[in-house]
Amino acid sequence: MLTFRSVLALLGLLAGVAECFTFPRRAKSPRRRLAIKRRLSLLHGVKHPGAWRVQNIKACGRDWATALTLLRESQECDGPSVTAFNAAIQVCAKGNQPSKAYELLEELLEIEIKPNAITFTGVMSAYARVGDWKSALEVLSRMETERVQPDIFNYNAAINACQNGGQWKKALDLFDSLESCGVKPDVVSYSIAISSCRKGRQWDKAIDLFSLMQDRGIEPDKISFNAAISACEKAGRWEKALELFSSMEGRGVEPDVISYNAAISALEKGGQWEK
Repeated sequence: MLTFRSVLALLGLLAGVAECFTFPRRAKSPRRRLAIKRRLSLLHGVKHPGAWRVQNIKACGRDWATALTLLRESQECDGPSVTAFNAAIQVCAKGNQPSKAYELLEELLEIEIKPNAITFTGVMSAYARVGDWKSALEVLSRMETERVQPDIFNYNAAINACQNGGQWKKALDLFDSLESCGVKPDVVSYSIAISSCRKGRQWDKAIDLFSLMQDRGIEPDKISFNAAISACEKAGRWEKALELFSSMEGRGVEPDVISYNAAISALEKGGQWEK
């Protein structure tokens, strides 16, 4: 038989869940979504197993403070795990808190839990978002010390950090070193490299990289198309810019405002007003 307190508690849980549907705008904040998830899990008799707690951390979006609170709850209930730490690091990265992400990496090492490639990608991505290329490269070097083999995601994060930090030459040098490190570049690698060429005014190299990625069977995405079209525009190669722009839809890539602006600018510079 339910006690009076149990009935009140159950009514409180139901009221909280019902509020989500009655006032959906109130459920938009990460904290509110987490509260609703907790109430739903309690109604189903779930008491937050480890996997559910990790999902709660991931659901924080950019709310790194809440993510860290949930990470501590996870540690108390389930013990420390690299999966939970990785989830919190990713939230710190989205929230532009690279120092917090790095602190979590250091904490993992202090409690003698081996970080994995995902851990390092998260930390380097955090530095990449704020353009701190030096710290990103230091973390990449740290992987060797910790005997973690870097993968393409680690290198992409490091290359992106160099590009965002205005170090286009370092970004290209790192990209050029991928194959010698036994890592095959992907579409993200090429897109970042082409964007780096554009920022470094290396127009011809950008166009060459765009051709090279296709020769190697890698389909360009919107970012690589836009960077290549912009490079053609800057290099005064309006014919190539128009060719690339015209081929986008045929490859399943929808042009956006950047694509149109770059193509139009290329035609204007080439005196092709009628196009």
